[in-house]
Amino acid sequence: MKDFRIFISTPAGHDDPSLAIAASRAQGIGIFNAECHTDSKPVIQALERLAEFARNSYGLKLGHNSQDELLEIVLDHYSKGLHWVIFDAESALHQTKWIKAYRDAGGQVLIEVCRWEDGNKLASLKIDGWIVKGHEAGGPVGEETTFILLQKALAATDLPVYAHGGVGMHTGAACFAAGAAGVVLDNQLLLLRESALKDKLQPIAKNLVGNETVALGDPGEGLYFRILERPGFLHAQRNSPLMLYAKRLCPLVAGMIRKAS
Repeated sequence: MKDFRIFISTPAGHDDPSLAIAASRAQGIGIFNAECHTDSKPVIQALERLAEFARNSYGLKLGHNSQDELLEIVLDHYSKGLHWVIFDAESALHQTKWIKAYRDAGGQVLIEVCRWEDGNKLASLKIDGWIVKGHEAGGPVGEETTFILLQKALAATDLPVYAHGGVGMHTGAACFAAGAAGVVLDNQLLLLRESALKDKLQPIAKNLVGNETVALGDPGEGLYFRILERPGFLHAQRNSPLMLYAKRLCPLVAGMIRKAS
């Protein structure tokens, strides 16, 4: 049987790496999601905790806000177990030299795409695999579902492809059958004992049935931002916490959310 990897990502923007630590201890690959961090300090602290407690290899997801100081520290942490780094398509375009240096050190680099057109643009970049993030996932997404993206990617590349979005017990098995090299889990695990957000999210998430999210964006661009919308929640307005998060993560998407709201 081929290897089937399970990546477990911490919530974007959250400083606690406990979920990633637990994942690596359980033979998965814990990922600290730093895609919207603008301050390197909490990311470095999280990496130190992972190095001390993860026991197995772990990873880091970086965004376009990543600073040179952090990238140098990431290179140093390869010897401590940081064997995986994930970029989105835009960030990868600006870090080609660093990607080569990290891979030369032995690390593996994955690029996450919400549209396979972005994967085609980066086809010449030497990496170790792709993550296809479907419309069902949270945060920045495209128009196509995870399974459609997975089929497109598998038909176009010989590199491993990992599925992100709408993955559960049964769909994970379906991804394996379709040819995926693994899956990415994030929001599915926010109520686990190891999640630092479980107590805050329990009253909200325990009664969800799956149709409470909405994807805001611009159909003309084919880019969206999926959020949870419930009675009493703030809408995606200029000064809401969601907008502050979106601005840090992707200014383009933030602009589309303003227009949509």
